[in-house]
Amino acid sequence: MNRHPTIPVWLLVSGLILPVMACEPAAEPEHSHFYAMGTRIELTVQGDADAARQSLAPRFETWQQRWDAWGSGELGELNEALAGSGQVTVPDTLAPVLDKAFELGRDSQGYFHPGLGNLVEAWGFHRQPRPDASPPPTETELSTLLAALPTMEELRLEGNRLHVPRPGLRLDLGGLIKGVTLDQLKQLLPEKGITSGIINLGGDVLVLGEAGQRPWRIGIIDPRGEQVLAGLEVADGECLLTSGDYERDFEYGGERFHHLLHPEYGRPARGTASATVVARDCARADAAATALFVAGPEHWPAIAARMQVRQVMIVTHEGQVEVTPELAPRLDFPHRQPEIRERTLP
Repeated sequence: MNRHPTIPVWLLVSGLILPVMACEPAAEPEHSHFYAMGTRIELTVQGDADAARQSLAPRFETWQQRWDAWGSGELGELNEALAGSGQVTVPDTLAPVLDKAFELGRDSQGYFHPGLGNLVEAWGFHRQPRPDASPPPTETELSTLLAALPTMEELRLEGNRLHVPRPGLRLDLGGLIKGVTLDQLKQLLPEKGITSGIINLGGDVLVLGEAGQRPWRIGIIDPRGEQVLAGLEVADGECLLTSGDYERDFEYGGERFHHLLHPEYGRPARGTASATVVARDCARADAAATALFVAGPEHWPAIAARMQVRQVMIVTHEGQVEVTPELAPRLDFPHRQPEIRERTLP
């Protein structure tokens, strides 16, 4: 669910993140966009934005096909092989990302789990848009799927050989792949002459360079409102990744369900409205945003420490803001001062 508030001063970009343009005498940044990977890709760059779009669009088409867990690309073919076997060979294009996904899954104690594809499909979130008339899975269906779900310790990648305890696993890297893409763009864009700008993948953002003579400024939208909740200046090479319970959801029988599933229960995680992570390792930030959202207010500090992310902001289901000491001084709240709780990581 995308919301498009009218906010003076802030330049709206769809999804969670709104970049703020610095008022500098330097050349105005250019804007362009296209659609790929199931979302709107927005470019705000000091340079030729249309040329950047034309250069990047074919790359995104390749990445989209490669990472579609239900498609005909490499990950889809790997999942088809896993349907009938507990040991498969992973293509070279997938092995490094799977290796990182498994590492981050273990670091998160399974709150980020790259093997939830069957649960995602049971909830209908593998399709966009999800048919809202389709009911949620039954408790019996969830119990069966959870019984077959391996733990992170049971997933082993040795070289290019993937071992799982039983056939039928479906990998879904949706909680990681935008971060992986941003990491790749961080290397690719300077090669194409883009050294200053904001790249927004449906609300997940990479910042390069500066806006004129000052850092780019990013806003994080209020998950329970239609205004910017917090703003901060983001340095060259930093990423800002957010997971929220309003991004993909549906209502059935008077109850709202979102797509961030708890691996232990197979149902949407409760207690958190959004989780934001700022880091230079975009893939780690992406997986951490998912893991911290799922871990919830009680457990997220311990999981953040395990995943080695120190700059975190959590908005609870009740609207309280929880923030780490490393991120708190960077934030300002332009429209309302929420209840803020500073939480130190163990």
